[in-house]
Amino acid sequence: MKKLLSIYIVSLLCLGACNDDRVNPDFSYTSLNDFYEKHREEEQSVTIRTDTGDVPIIGKKGTELYGTRQILEYPNGDSVGLPWTVKLIELYSIKDYLLYQLPSVGNSVPLQSGGIVKVTACDSIGVELRVKANAFYQVKLSTSPTITGMGVYQGSSENGSFIDWATATDGSIISIDGNSKYDLQLATLGWQHAAQSSFGETTNIGFTVDGSGGENIDLWLIPTDKHALFYGNNLTATNIPIGESVRIIAMALNQDDEFVVFDLTTTITADMVIDIEFETTTEEALLTLIDTL
Repeated sequence: MKKLLSIYIVSLLCLGACNDDRVNPDFSYTSLNDFYEKHREEEQSVTIRTDTGDVPIIGKKGTELYGTRQILEYPNGDSVGLPWTVKLIELYSIKDYLLYQLPSVGNSVPLQSGGIVKVTACDSIGVELRVKANAFYQVKLSTSPTITGMGVYQGSSENGSFIDWATATDGSIISIDGNSKYDLQLATLGWQHAAQSSFGETTNIGFTVDGSGGENIDLWLIPTDKHALFYGNNLTATNIPIGESVRIIAMALNQDDEFVVFDLTTTITADMVIDIEFETTTEEALLTLIDTL
């Protein structure tokens, strides 16, 4: 009887040890909104006090702004006096897009991107200005190299930090100048995107992950041979081009307030499902990873 009791106790101990090895913590995930806002590109502001020597205004990433107050007006049509201010956000790299949470998608269509800028103007007390009818505000992007076939897409709606891009219908046009720069002639100020639809058939991708809070995980998908950025959430990414090689980055904070990341390069197939296996990382390491995209 003692021998049987000893065997039973040993079996229980072994079972407990095995169970300890199999038990996973209660994983949960929260969003990285504060991370994005902390590290994204800041808006630049230049106040113009004279009508000479200020054109072009050149942004820190090389964007050239040629607009003058003579082509601007108040919403009621009044002319603009001095001083006035132009504001600029320049986004060129995938890192720029990701940290600003701006996928290159318009009306659910994936877009190849040639650069994103936001150009606005206001008077000395902050009243917004607009481009006069039949006038254009000229902007040259510093994108290199350029490709033919790009169009002007504008931010048609904004939900938080997300913008849905739509083909410009206000008369804005884009060309490539003699120095191989995208030359935008803008009839409207605001978010502007040099882009084109150059992908084929698309599909939806599902994701699985241990734990709760999957809706807080950001899913970023970056084609390896085109300048574009796609996004997914709620463990789903929609309208992703089939046959494209993409790098998938999933990122969030876990229940211990640690950064977690999943990094996979794969070829997209129809209705594929990907299992996310997170690794913990640091804020600095995550920024370094994003910088390689």
